[in-house]
Amino acid sequence: MSRSSPTAIGAAVAQLRCRLGQEVTGPPPYLTEATRDAIRHWAEALGDDNPLWRDAEYARTTRWGTIIAPPTMLYAFDRLSIGYRGGLPGVHAMFGGTNWTFYHPTRLGDRVSVKVIFKDIIERPSTFAGRAWQQISAITFTNQDGLLLAEAEAWGMRTERAAASARTARFEVFTTFTSHSDAVLSRDAVTMRSPPGLNSAPSSVSS
Repeated sequence: MSRSSPTAIGAAVAQLRCRLGQEVTGPPPYLTEATRDAIRHWAEALGDDNPLWRDAEYARTTRWGTIIAPPTMLYAFDRLSIGYRGGLPGVHAMFGGTNWTFYHPTRLGDRVSVKVIFKDIIERPSTFAGRAWQQISAITFTNQDGLLLAEAEAWGMRTERAAASARTARFEVFTTFTSHSDAVLSRDAVTMRSPPGLNSAPSSVSS
């Protein structure tokens, strides 16, 4: 029996439900401490030039008294901070989103610990795949003093690969380029064609 068959997936979901409420761990985190360079790199990656993230003199004049990190830098302190999506072999996993509650900022020099609890798995209706599940994690972030910095509920979607593949395989995209001095695609540069066996005429996608 294929591990992606409906029977196998149903059994895997039932087995995964037995892990609800348990703490889950992953590979080592990208960061363990909010160093000045780590904060600066994160802010630059976001394109956020707030001086509170990088200017020590400015930060001392604020109510925080020191450089603090952009709130979402907490993602880097645990690779499961985007949510646990283990289990269900043969079922595709994708990040969905995170609901954050922030209590205290992450200050320069903070060492952050993360706890991830597998909270729930909920089957959702899907037009993309035959069956889909929302997999939810409850996550807490604390510093070296035990101060709660934030709580998050992160979730992702799991979809049946076979059903999704069958759906997306209905169309192929053929791209052609015209010889144009400024390398601009022509209005008929992208053509949608049905794969062999489907009696559908090609249709052009105009820019």
